[in-house]
Amino acid sequence: AESMAFLYEQGGFLEAAFAEADRGARLQPGIPYLALKAARLAMEVGRLDAAEHWYERALESDPNGSIAITDAAEFFASHGSPDHATDLIRSFEFLRSSNTTAWKTAARVHVVLGDEARAEEIAPCYGAGGMPIVFDSCHAS
Repeated sequence: AESMAFLYEQGGFLEAAFAEADRGARLQPGIPYLALKAARLAMEVGRLDAAEHWYERALESDPNGSIAITDAAEFFASHGSPDHATDLIRSFEFLRSSNTTAWKTAARVHVVLGDEARAEEIAPCYGAGGMPIVFDSCHAS
């Protein structure tokens, strides 16, 4: 199912890609990568209910996974659950992750939540604007 989802996605057949990703994630519950793939494709085809379901499954499977947390936070921040998004971002920041992609997503979440100052504070965590990456400053405030 994962391979077919990839092929459909590459061909621009997003509905079919989502159907295969959804099937793959159901066949192999507990694998956060598959749940995240299904969630992302659900977003692309406008299936917000399915996206929420798969983001929650990804968080259950990998409660300390920086990508699962920040991607889910971005979804919830953008779709009417700012308190849930804030809780997720706080939990991510307490992890002190070295994942620059996750920090960049966290900065976007802060912007969506209206906290541009915090987004700027964490810019060194992902090297924004060519800044040197400084993980010592990457923590929850």
